[in-house]
Amino acid sequence: MQRVRSQLVPDGPRLGVEKEDLEDASDDSQSQVAASSDEDSDKEQFKQGVEEVLKTTGKTLKRGKTMAMREAISAAKKVNIEASKVQEAEKQLDQHKRRQRREEIEQEIKAFFASASAWDRLTCERLLRKAQQAEVDEEVISKLQERLDEILITRELEHQEIEQARERLRQSCRSFVTAASSGGGHRTMLLDLNNGRKNAVLLRVDPPLQCLQLEPEDKADGLDQISVPLSSLTASVAKDDRAVSGTAGFNFLDVEDAECAVLFRSKDGDNDPENWCFVEQSATQRDWLIEVEMLWE
Repeated sequence: MQRVRSQLVPDGPRLGVEKEDLEDASDDSQSQVAASSDEDSDKEQFKQGVEEVLKTTGKTLKRGKTMAMREAISAAKKVNIEASKVQEAEKQLDQHKRRQRREEIEQEIKAFFASASAWDRLTCERLLRKAQQAEVDEEVISKLQERLDEILITRELEHQEIEQARERLRQSCRSFVTAASSGGGHRTMLLDLNNGRKNAVLLRVDPPLQCLQLEPEDKADGLDQISVPLSSLTASVAKDDRAVSGTAGFNFLDVEDAECAVLFRSKDGDNDPENWCFVEQSATQRDWLIEVEMLWE
């Protein structure tokens, strides 16, 4: 046994190694272990410090702190902070950037409404797209959309649009004339503005297209046939005319019928104008009848 031990641990003087050297080597080994332990401790403290910075920066994230948050996230990835904590920090940073973007666009929109270009179509359309992409407050988007709608409605029509409108009017007129002259007449409901009673009537035009004739569908209703010059007529949405919408008969209508009512007003010389209020089947039919009348003004 002594022989095996001597082979594993050779005699110091025989190898030229003194006892003190062996003791020094043992001390160096212990020092390295201690240094390694200190280094691990420093790494752990640094990691905890990075994690604390990440947490603190996330809580106090505001304008001007974006770069600090990015650096904290980068450092956290290098020291292998838990993935879930890094992802939460990245989420906070993304939300902060989105919030900044919304605030910037809202300020730009506010400046737009106060500027000379507040009625510029292209500017309004561009801001509306930016607001929708940034998901700004719905009230702000609605305000922009309303402004754009108003710009589009009040702008001057382009040549092609004018031609399309004219063609639509011509088609409406042809359709009405066909029905009112040779197709039996245009059926509608005449509203009595005094008592709210509705009577079915037929609107016709004479062959020379000079007069509009009103003929009751049922003779028992007690209505007389009436004929007025087409040139004396004007047409409008009945609910927008105060003289008509304020009558007792009009107020008997439900909301849907009131929306579909069209006013024909006949003005002949110095005589008082005569009002006819017709209730059409839809608002579209109401507008169609107004379009037709416009061609005869």
